[in-house]
Amino acid sequence: MNADHNYERTVDLAGFLKAVLLHWRQMIILGVLFALILGMIPILEYKSGSKTSSPQTDEVPEGYLTQAEYNAVLKRLEETMADKKQYVANSYLMQIDPFKEVVARERIFVNVLSDPETSEEIGTVSEDIDETETNSEAATEETADGGDAETVKAVGAGNTAAAYNTARVIREYVAFLGSRIDWSELAEELGTEPRYIDECVSADSYMDSALIVISVKGFDAEIACAIRDYAVEKMADAHAGIEARICGHELNMADGGVEVLYDASMRTYQESLVNECATTQTRYDNFRNSRSSFVYNAPVRASLNKKAVLSNAVTGFIAGALIGAMINIILIFVRGRVISSKELLLSYDIKTLADLRSIERTGIGSGIDRRIENIGMGGDGKLSDGERIQKAAQLVELYAHNAENIVLIGDVSEDTLKTTTERLQQNLKGINLKYCVTLLGNNALLRESDGVILVEKRNESRLGMIESDIGVIGEMKIPVIGVILL
Repeated sequence: MNADHNYERTVDLAGFLKAVLLHWRQMIILGVLFALILGMIPILEYKSGSKTSSPQTDEVPEGYLTQAEYNAVLKRLEETMADKKQYVANSYLMQIDPFKEVVARERIFVNVLSDPETSEEIGTVSEDIDETETNSEAATEETADGGDAETVKAVGAGNTAAAYNTARVIREYVAFLGSRIDWSELAEELGTEPRYIDECVSADSYMDSALIVISVKGFDAEIACAIRDYAVEKMADAHAGIEARICGHELNMADGGVEVLYDASMRTYQESLVNECATTQTRYDNFRNSRSSFVYNAPVRASLNKKAVLSNAVTGFIAGALIGAMINIILIFVRGRVISSKELLLSYDIKTLADLRSIERTGIGSGIDRRIENIGMGGDGKLSDGERIQKAAQLVELYAHNAENIVLIGDVSEDTLKTTTERLQQNLKGINLKYCVTLLGNNALLRESDGVILVEKRNESRLGMIESDIGVIGEMKIPVIGVILL
């Protein structure tokens, strides 16, 4: 019989959770306790901080900035940095290579035609405007040598007129090259800006040799020559107008060629701009990243953090409830009360008797492997007397498995034992219940049964004697399937 029955319980998740939540009141109490403890922490911090905090002041100590001043300095640095970056970009947009500065030159010789009338007119104007010491000294020397003073005076007047005329013509052409040429058409062909061409074209005049030199810098040889030729062409177009306004003259063009100069001035200019930009960027980064070193933060009076109180209270309640659940889980396993949902529904009001588990017992019950269950028939005020009997009968059926003959025995009066047996039998089908008052003289009855149920009163002083009875019955190789507590 003993070997045929398996007294292991099948456990489902629903039954286990119901067993854990059996003591939900304790879980709530623990949750409230932990919520109070954790919720008091921000309150204590607020009280301690309010005592030690210094009074708030609006005065900024010397050496610190206000937030508004700090933002103004930061904005000024940003603007300066943006300007320097734009300068660097503009220097590179001019398409100037500091290592290879190409210069295309064109030499233009101005030959003022001799015109006696014009010379005489210019000479007269020159005498009226400027009586030079050179002419006076030349006339004196020639007279002293016995020369003709009038002839010398005429020659001097002619030379003065020619020099004056040449200077006027050269100045006119230089002014025309410097400010009156429209570079739009050429700039569109070359894909650049007119102002870049104008900045790279220069004209130098040499009055003594009646020479004008046009120079183009900052472009490669082909483009520089194209710009130079365009300037010469426009200068030739302006020849007729200048000749009509001033005097007759000729322009003799001579190609000055293309030279490559190694001038590091532009490179130095660009490098200085880049270094200034990098220095400004470093100052800006340091100033922005070291805000706490410059800005004065006035102490703020501490205030109670209500969110922290609520958060700690909720966390404490959840933690306390979980701790209570863990305690229930541990007690379930320690007491061996991992039970199924069906059993839980039938025995939720029954107190456990931990000392009545006989698994691998030593002493009088040595070698006996028996599971002792606490059935119970009272103690639940929610159930009527009939409902308690019905529930106890269901538990007997559950614990008996497929047993057919069960004997009830216990330290109660015979009438109580008989009444309990009859009332249980009325609610059982397929199980035959018998009872006996004592173990003595009832060995045959006990050996014919498939199991024994002890009937006891709820008295803790009887636990040791109940255990002794279990051991005696166990030695008879009869399983004790439960203990009914009245």
